[in-house]
Amino acid sequence: MVLSDDDLKIIFKNCHRLLETFGHSEVFQEVCLKLLLIILTGVDNINENLLIEYLMVENMFESLTQ
Repeated sequence: MVLSDDDLKIIFKNCHRLLETFGHSEVFQEVCLKLLLIILTGVDNINENLLIEYLMVENMFESLTQ
């Protein structure tokens, strides 16, 4: 399965909406992080991972690491 930029935007928007709705609860933060980790580690070649490329291009890497 290949994720497009639109798919990634939908995933991020839904994670953001989930966290906003439930007040950044630790449980929902964990769920969102686990989802992103599954997507990140679900490919054989890390260089072909669209999510990593998306995070680097969209200058989100710094925000996520904080």
